[in-house]
Amino acid sequence: MKYAFMLLSALLLSPAQSTADEPELRETLEVKRAEHQKRKHNSLRFLRDNRAFLRARFDELRLEIGYERDVEAETLDERLLRLGQLSEEIAAARDTLRSEHEITTERGLLMSVEELTQLEAQLNLFEQLLIDQQGRLLFLESDFLDQQGTALVIIVRGVPESGAPTALLLQEEDTTVRIELGPEQELALQQGGVTQIYHEFVEPRAHRIQLRLEGAGWDEAVPTFIDLETPRDQLTFLELDLAALDPGDPDARPGTQVWQR
Repeated sequence: MKYAFMLLSALLLSPAQSTADEPELRETLEVKRAEHQKRKHNSLRFLRDNRAFLRARFDELRLEIGYERDVEAETLDERLLRLGQLSEEIAAARDTLRSEHEITTERGLLMSVEELTQLEAQLNLFEQLLIDQQGRLLFLESDFLDQQGTALVIIVRGVPESGAPTALLLQEEDTTVRIELGPEQELALQQGGVTQIYHEFVEPRAHRIQLRLEGAGWDEAVPTFIDLETPRDQLTFLELDLAALDPGDPDARPGTQVWQR
């Protein structure tokens, strides 16, 4: 209202009434709108007002996970305990030898009878360690001989000119074993390597094994018979060289080599 009255007074005044000595007054009025900040998440007002209560409830939560298993006790093989004991004795013997070796390297000239006595005791200790080691070796040898059995291992090498077979069939009496050759085995044979196809316990006697090859061109091939002996309580190796085989030649035979361990 004040500003409107001043504006009206300025319009009613004539030029004659204003003098040159009086300065002209101008007043500028600027109106701005006040902006009120609004909360972006009014829906969280309940959580904010009750955060103490919610935190107290969360603190009471606990996650408990339990597992139940039914197991049965198993009898431990006494041989394993004995082998563990032997390993500890060997480690102790090594420590003794190491310490005695350090003493020996530091010893210079024998200056008295007392040092000769100590040397004799040291030699006796070495002798006893050797006796104990011999006893452990005898135990391991007897244990190995008790567990020894007659077994046969068959390995093959070489690739026929017609190509590597996809599988080999070993038949003896009423037992037939089919061994498939995968890409890794075929690659090993082509690169001059060997692959094991059979490892089983067998009877200590003479064996006659029939060998057949499966694959392209091998379905009508004549089977090959291999004779070998498997001595008792020995591991017999039979190596077959397939490079000499030919599906079109019934007289072709694989190269064989037999040895025992």
